Amino acid sequence: FDAGSFTELGGENAKSMVTGFATMNGNPVVVIANNPSYKDGFLCTGAAKKAIFALKTAAIATLPVVTLVDGNGIGDSKNFEEKGFSRVLARLASEYAKRAYFNEATITVTLGASYGTAYTVMGSKSLTGGIALALDRARISAMNPDSAVAFLDEVKNEAEHKETAKEWAQRYASPLEAAKSGHIDDIIDSAELRQRIGAALEMLL
Repeated sequence: FDAGSFTELGGENAKSMVTGFATMNGNPVVVIANNPSYKDGFLCTGAAKKAIFALKTAAIATLPVVTLVDGNGIGDSKNFEEKGFSRVLARLASEYAKRAYFNEATITVTLGASYGTAYTVMGSKSLTGGIALALDRARISAMNPDSAVAFLDEVKNEAEHKETAKEWAQRYASPLEAAKSGHIDDIIDSAELRQRIGAALEMLL
């Protein structure tokens, strides 16, 4: 984004999600981003509500949305039903889907991990119809690799669980696999991140 242009919204709340305003080549945008430095960027009730507020703000102001994804899915799922988390996730998905319906500019970039339900509701191409990019180091999958190898019974020795999950991610959760299946439009290098977001924004405006 343009140097010094980012203004955060709700910085004291749900720190696993960062939202705010910024400009890209002078064009104002709303930014929604996982914060992997806080609880691995897990999507929780508060984080989802924070993103919903940012999306509603963007819709009212008719601003483009840039979503930066880097989160390991959903955290502490045991208590989420008590908090109505599934309803909140549905609302988040709905707000992103509205952007496709109203043909509003939406760009999603996967910077790191994009797993599980969060993979779908955090501005996926299937929801927004916008432009979806991923860094070459990104990992994209409908299931967290740790859960996937356990579910598929690929772990023959528990001591090798971590290594098995890593190999599974490299094979099945690579950005190349996501591109082949149409979930992202292009794989980019981190050095060209700003340039590619700017170009995508210019194309959509």
